[in-house]
Amino acid sequence: MLKSFSKRLTFLMLCIFMAFSYVSAEEKIPANIVKDLHYGEVLFHFYQDDYFTSITHLLAAQQLNRVAHHRPDDELLLGGIQLSYGMHNEAGKIFARILEENTDNAIKNRAYYYLAKISYQRGYLTKAAQYVENIKGAVHADIFSDVKLLKSQVYLDIGMPEKAIASLDDWKAPKTHRPYALHNLGIAHIRDGNLDEGVKKLEKASKLRIRQPNQLTLRDKSNLVAGLALLKDKPEVAQHYLEDVRLSGLYSDISLLTMGWAHSEQGNYEKALTPWLELKNRRLTSTPVQEGLLAIAYGYGQLGLNGRAVQSYEDAINLYQVENTKLSESIASIEQGKLITALIEKSQQEPLLGWFWSLKSIPAVPEVRYLTELMANHQFHEAIKNFRDLIFLKDNLQNWLDNIHVFNTMLETRQARYEQTVPVAGKTLDRSLLKYFQNKYDKLKTTLDEAEANQDVLAFVNDDELLSLKRIERLQKKLIKISAEYPENKEYQENLQRLKLLRGRIYWNVSQQYAHRKWQTKRLLVEIEQEIQKQEQVEASIATVDQVASFGFGGFQYRIDEIKQRIEAALPRLIVAYDKQSRLLEKLAIRELEQRKLVMKSYRAQAKLALAQAYDRATVENPELIVEDSQAQLTPDSIESEQIGEQ
Repeated sequence: MLKSFSKRLTFLMLCIFMAFSYVSAEEKIPANIVKDLHYGEVLFHFYQDDYFTSITHLLAAQQLNRVAHHRPDDELLLGGIQLSYGMHNEAGKIFARILEENTDNAIKNRAYYYLAKISYQRGYLTKAAQYVENIKGAVHADIFSDVKLLKSQVYLDIGMPEKAIASLDDWKAPKTHRPYALHNLGIAHIRDGNLDEGVKKLEKASKLRIRQPNQLTLRDKSNLVAGLALLKDKPEVAQHYLEDVRLSGLYSDISLLTMGWAHSEQGNYEKALTPWLELKNRRLTSTPVQEGLLAIAYGYGQLGLNGRAVQSYEDAINLYQVENTKLSESIASIEQGKLITALIEKSQQEPLLGWFWSLKSIPAVPEVRYLTELMANHQFHEAIKNFRDLIFLKDNLQNWLDNIHVFNTMLETRQARYEQTVPVAGKTLDRSLLKYFQNKYDKLKTTLDEAEANQDVLAFVNDDELLSLKRIERLQKKLIKISAEYPENKEYQENLQRLKLLRGRIYWNVSQQYAHRKWQTKRLLVEIEQEIQKQEQVEASIATVDQVASFGFGGFQYRIDEIKQRIEAALPRLIVAYDKQSRLLEKLAIRELEQRKLVMKSYRAQAKLALAQAYDRATVENPELIVEDSQAQLTPDSIESEQIGEQ
């Protein structure tokens, strides 16, 4: 009877392990060419796991149109973070808009992938299945492998192993994803009724070269599932897989228990006791350890060591009673709020938010020592996530409320600085030479236009040439006057001709450079005009500031007051939600512990019945050995000799 009961529990665990087949592969960071600086900042915070800052800055950048070059990636990122915070309605609107506005299958598939992944993570399997069914056509390379794995995980959990096989069978997975693909493929074949093929895939997964620490756990799980699947029909083969499971790994307890049953199925009870006795030294809060106590007594009974069996049953009953008392104490402690206090402290030690955050370990307090299995439950873990987010938001809002006076101080400081600067700026405007330079520019522009219209070459002479022309003009006037008084003197006429020649040479040089000098003059005038316009803008902005400053400061003050009112209105609602979530967590935890008490009660009843049967056998066969067996020190080497002695 005990053997049948224990085996039923073992196969129940097999069903549980195969039902929860999800193994998350390492996330790939999408290749992204940053074109907008603000989007780069958002990604920086995102990849630093600072999701709250990331979403805050992203919303601000979108409002100011600073991420225009990253549509629709910014929307996909925003929707994903909102989904991780449980904002399904808001995220749904974003993804619906993306799916409606985009015809590119790759973009649509990315949106469906995010929806499916987070739905799966939160335990909404039906929705996740709908989303993965919509992933068709082109898929971005950076999520292609993750999409394949996610499809297989969803199909396994909704009971469609044939689709999981179809999604993975012909896929040449990259090295980083191959262990997970083989593991899921093995489970899919087993659940589809093809035990040999499933075990073969699981064996391949366990034999791959390990590249990451988390793949050691996957290897243990592959060996364990193979052992559990073969336990009933091929126990001798099952034990070889179970032997490869690490004794310090996550699945060591259930592996030791199953190893004992594998030996037991072959009638080798001496070897079966070795892993079961190892279990006895482990945490009694573990279900395999609790079942192992019954298995030890059963093994002794099968070996004919009835006295030892009686003592083991009695020890098991006593331990179950102690654990039952501790469970009652833990329930009372949780009702006093100690679980919530412990979770708050733990969440502060692990301050990450959003996406696929998980509590890495249970708080180190007695009140939650039984909740390890509950921590793996979707409903409870999501409740913890929501509770953690509420803690963060409550602290964040309170911090904003406590520090909002800083904005008032900043505003007052800026206003005081402005009031000191305005008179100085006014005096500067009064002394402005802008009009003077504007008039000079206008005259130069007019002169240039006239020279260009009249093709006045000499209008573009430089300073040296202008000085030379003036000297020539003065000399010409003098020579003309002198030559009029002394007409018989030919030398004056010759000098006049030389001056004309010099003037002509200057004219020739300027004519040769006319186009270049005209272009250069225009360019300089353009630069002058630009500088004048800049100065006009500066002076206009100074004048405008004076007109709108009082309104601007008032607007900032209104905004600060409005935000303060919104924070004060949100805090009470948040506290109400916080209290409700606290009660929900306590309710879930107490319900789990009550279930554990029922299991403990069932174990005790089973142990008492088996104890009575063992007493009967021991009394009939050899009454005096009951005390002797119960006091003897058992070792693996002494089992055989004790069996011979009793016979």
